[in-house]
Amino acid sequence: MKPVRLRMTAFGPYGNTEDVAFDDLCGHKLFLICGPTGAGKTSLLDAMTFALYGEASSLNRDPSHIRSHHAERLTPTRVELDFDIGDTRYRVVRQPAWDRPKKRGPGTTTEPTQAELHERSGGHFRTIASRPNDVLARVTEIMGMSAKEFREIILLPQGEFRRFLEAKPDERESILETLFHTSFYARIARSLKTSANKQEKMLQALSDKLAGVHQGAGVETTEDLQKAIHTGNITAETLQTEVAACEQKAEFARTALETAKHDAAQIAERDRAVESADLLEATALHMQARQVTLLRARDALAIADLVSHHDVRFDAVSRAALDLDATAAELDTARKQKEQAEAVRLQQEALGKTRQDLDARVWEAEKLFNPRDQLVELEVLRQKKHRELEAATDAHIGLQRKHTAIERKSLELGEALARERKLGETADQLSHEVERANATLEQLRELDTEKRAHAELEREWQQANEAVGTGARLQANASHRVAELERAWVAGQAALLASNLEAGEPCPVCGSTLHPRPADEVANMEAPNEAELDASRARVRELETLQMQRHTVEARLHAERKAKQTRIETLRLGLESMADRDIAELTANLAELQSQHDSAARARKRALQLENNLTQINTDRTTLRVAIDNAAAAASNAQASAAVIDARITEMEKLVPPELRSPGELEKLLKSTRDAAAAMRKDLLESRERAEATAQRAAAALAALEHTQKHVEREAELEDAARCDLERALRSRDFADRAAWARACLTQEQAEEVNEELQKYNEAVAAARDRLARAQAAARGLRPPDIKALQAWAQESATTLETIRKRYLAALARLDQLQNALRLTHELGEQQQQAEGRWRELCHLADVLSGKNQRKLSFQRFVLAGLFDDVLAAASHRLKIMSRSRYHLRQDDTFKRGGQQGGLNLVVDDAYTGSSRPVSTLSGGESFLAALALALGLSDVVQNYSGGIHLDALFIDEGFGSLDPEALDLAIRALTDLQTGGRMVGIISHVPELQERIPARIEITPTPSGSTVQVVIG
Repeated sequence: MKPVRLRMTAFGPYGNTEDVAFDDLCGHKLFLICGPTGAGKTSLLDAMTFALYGEASSLNRDPSHIRSHHAERLTPTRVELDFDIGDTRYRVVRQPAWDRPKKRGPGTTTEPTQAELHERSGGHFRTIASRPNDVLARVTEIMGMSAKEFREIILLPQGEFRRFLEAKPDERESILETLFHTSFYARIARSLKTSANKQEKMLQALSDKLAGVHQGAGVETTEDLQKAIHTGNITAETLQTEVAACEQKAEFARTALETAKHDAAQIAERDRAVESADLLEATALHMQARQVTLLRARDALAIADLVSHHDVRFDAVSRAALDLDATAAELDTARKQKEQAEAVRLQQEALGKTRQDLDARVWEAEKLFNPRDQLVELEVLRQKKHRELEAATDAHIGLQRKHTAIERKSLELGEALARERKLGETADQLSHEVERANATLEQLRELDTEKRAHAELEREWQQANEAVGTGARLQANASHRVAELERAWVAGQAALLASNLEAGEPCPVCGSTLHPRPADEVANMEAPNEAELDASRARVRELETLQMQRHTVEARLHAERKAKQTRIETLRLGLESMADRDIAELTANLAELQSQHDSAARARKRALQLENNLTQINTDRTTLRVAIDNAAAAASNAQASAAVIDARITEMEKLVPPELRSPGELEKLLKSTRDAAAAMRKDLLESRERAEATAQRAAAALAALEHTQKHVEREAELEDAARCDLERALRSRDFADRAAWARACLTQEQAEEVNEELQKYNEAVAAARDRLARAQAAARGLRPPDIKALQAWAQESATTLETIRKRYLAALARLDQLQNALRLTHELGEQQQQAEGRWRELCHLADVLSGKNQRKLSFQRFVLAGLFDDVLAAASHRLKIMSRSRYHLRQDDTFKRGGQQGGLNLVVDDAYTGSSRPVSTLSGGESFLAALALALGLSDVVQNYSGGIHLDALFIDEGFGSLDPEALDLAIRALTDLQTGGRMVGIISHVPELQERIPARIEITPTPSGSTVQVVIG
């Protein structure tokens, strides 16, 4: 990430809008952020962190208190940051929640937090996120790090610069995991652990399944199962032998029973055959009568055609007679219709004179159409002219009334205009008075706010001043304690050296061979060790840092208190005598003035409107006078036109009778006359057509009657011949008459039924005789057997066989169950063995990757340790230069006991002592150099390894004051070397040497209205 431009409004110490364009540094990648204490140097880092993540640059700085005390009440706090990630430029805008004055009425309203993220595309910025949570998620994704990693890697604020250097391995692992994206390796370890747990559950499931197989088989172990199978085989063989013996006994009993049943069946069949033959012999006489009936039916069938022929002839004679009667009736009807139609025709012929009178009346009505139409048109025109006359008269009267009303309205408007003009003349004077009262009230309110703020600052400054005094005493005591410990330690070192002195040997300190007064050994025993001395020095450094912070707070509060006092005096001078006035009283006066001003302003507006209305009324009055004259002329013209039309109507009314003048009356008369003439002509034509048609139907009916009479005579002759032929045939077949013939007749179905009955009887007689002969032959010499005894014997044998067979089948089923259980036992045993091997492999891999190994090193930490070695190599390269080849950073590979994980532990090798020690034992200046080198090394390695993370900038807040001139020179050289890689480095420091060595600066200047920012080169 490389910042391009930072714009702050009402943020921290910046009361107005301050714009920091990093491009104005003119290519200087190393620049200094400088200014007095409390001016707002760290606030630049706060602004960048807040813009990106909505947080401050340090954990002990509350982002909800970032609004500037110098800001105007209506000015919102806003931060806008343009930054580059690779070749892409982004713009993030963030505005915290703040309480703004209400637009109407007293009090405030809370504006919610707002945030937007834009991406430049095609020369324009487009919005890619517009809600605070979405902006934070996208920024974290784009940056490749959270706010915590941003503070520890890119932006190193006060008090947190050494956090990564002195972090615990777990904290360092979390940071490196985010930067190098190694969470994949942790997921592998977790996945293996999950797989091992699943495999363990699978192994337990196999064990449970094997126990279930044993339980289902009724055994506890595989050995018991094998013994049960052996016993089952012996039992099955024994039962198989018993089943075979029982089967032989049961078969013998079944054979004897079947033989007995067969003999009994033969004897029963012989008895049934005798009984059947006797029954057939009893029906012989009945069947002979049925034979006679069938022969008579056949004789009747021989003459059936002659009977049918006579019936047909008789029916034909009957139908012919009926037709003759119907034809005679039709002839009579036709003659009567002919007479009626002829009478009607003669009647219609006699109406000729009436038809001629109707035609004349039609001609007379047609001549009246033209006069009638002209009369209707004239009547419509007369009504129109009369309406025009009435409208013109009404318009003339209405315009005269309106003219009178306008005259009266003009007088009223003139009087109202005079009143409103007089009231509106005071509006300007009241407006000036309202503005002066508003300004005075705002200044009084601001003065009251500043007084309360000044009182709060006075209280805070007193507390800070007391804290500075207390801190000074604590710092003096600690410094005195360190001095005493240093003197004791030097004495102890001298006693240690003196204990090794020998007469005549040179002193390792002064080189003298004479030792007149060596140090006392007791001093060495009472001397503090190096750890106690370092702890005291660390306590002094801690107190110095705290005291510096107290001085910073006290100075800031003092400056703010003075600024508030100055502002209060300025406001008092501006208010003069009004400074002590009551705000509530002034507010009431202002409300009264505002009400008077509003009334005057409304009166002025009403006066302008009245002037416009009066002008418009005068114009309307002139227009109305012209309209009145035009209306009088129009009324006179309409009256003349109406008189002409009335005379023309009188002439036309003489030609048209009154009853035919109404619309439609003439048409109705003409239509009714025409309809009557047409109806008479139609009736005449229809009477002629009906007379001719009835004459034709009468002639046709007479011809039909003559033809039907001839047909009846022919049919009678044919019927008589057929009757004679039938009587001869009846006598020849011995039938007394037709009734006897009818009694002998059978239908075809009846004849077939009787014939079939006779055939079946003959067949049954033959079959019965044959059955009787065969049954007597088969039963000859047989005696009735004892069936019940044989059945009891067979049932007993079958029951015994079934019992033994069930036992045998149960034994086989049990044996099959045991054999299946043994097969499943072998299969499950093999699966259990394979699953246990897989489980042991997964457990071993999961333990190794999760850190349960000899080195207590997880897979992810092993990967990070390798990457951290690269970071430490790059950091040690710079630290070697800055520490004059004394210090080298490396990981502590000491074996960790207990549950503590190994790896990522940081130690420093001291070339002067040849030993390694924790980084926490470094002095303030040394730890600053180590932390700086580590930050630069981490930035280099992350840039090389992580393509998605761009560490193009580094900001360092303080720490250079603890360096001696030479170390400071080396640190600046190391930072200057970063420019060759295009990396931007910003330093916040009070050290004067840095201002001399670094030409590019961002200078911050405090003012009573807030700090200002300026980029300076040179």
